[in-house]
Amino acid sequence: MHRSDHWCRDLLGLWTPPGHPSGDYGLRLAIRDGYMNFYRRGQSVARVGFDRSGEPQLSVHAKYVCTDEERGLPNLRYAGLRDSELTHRGLPTRPYEGVRTLQSWIEVIDKHFTKTDGEKPLIDALLGVRENANVIDLEMALPASVANSAAPRMDVVTVEQLRDRLSVVFGEVKRVDDSRIRCGKEGTPEVLRQLAAYAAYLGDDRRRGAVGKAYAHTAQRLVRLNAWAASVRGEMGLGEAIERAAKEASLGVVKEAVLVVISTGRFSGPHWQVHADRLRSAGVRITELSDADPMNLGALV
Repeated sequence: MHRSDHWCRDLLGLWTPPGHPSGDYGLRLAIRDGYMNFYRRGQSVARVGFDRSGEPQLSVHAKYVCTDEERGLPNLRYAGLRDSELTHRGLPTRPYEGVRTLQSWIEVIDKHFTKTDGEKPLIDALLGVRENANVIDLEMALPASVANSAAPRMDVVTVEQLRDRLSVVFGEVKRVDDSRIRCGKEGTPEVLRQLAAYAAYLGDDRRRGAVGKAYAHTAQRLVRLNAWAASVRGEMGLGEAIERAAKEASLGVVKEAVLVVISTGRFSGPHWQVHADRLRSAGVRITELSDADPMNLGALV
């Protein structure tokens, strides 16, 4: 047994899969190539990787760990957790004291770093809807291009039954009052460039094949991790489509993302419809939701 098993178990005990509300301390999990990210309302709480011996290592941004006074220090980066100690250059070493340590980071995020005017908390609310249990990934990054050094990220990835095949569908989430989905008289809304970047990347057959295999593998890992997590926090079921995807060698991949527009009640319907009509005329597939609705992205592709 690894000496780090205690904090690994604590993290998995707080993991709340899609289809379940995150509540006071729930975390969302995204599986990456060689590591895992745990999120709290859109903020990355912890990244868990592995060293050459297979020993897990956790990194957390120091701003979630330090005191209010220390948070104003320059050059705060990531603190590392090995065994039972958190270390960061220029800060005192801190002990890991069980799940209460993780909860204290979450409390700092909720108090100081949750962007209440952004889409991330609304995405977390969407993930709490039972019908959205088949979300398999969050913040899925495409490789950065030469023209764009920042890797574009898709907000949500779901597994859907499309005709005779399980497939992954990508969703780009925006608030209805987000200027990036507004169409000026002559300007092109930023979201069109985002969606075009996704379609260009996924338009390649080989890339789609690799993505389909990767998400089948992700489903398998989620099933295994959820069985382990259940021994810590009790049963929380995964989406039925994810359970089935874990038995596949590869999944289909829809190359065009769906635009998920969430209403916050601050932007009247008739005004939004002008922009929605223009986006649809440009070929964008749009679903309009409150933060408590099923996404049903598969119905739009």
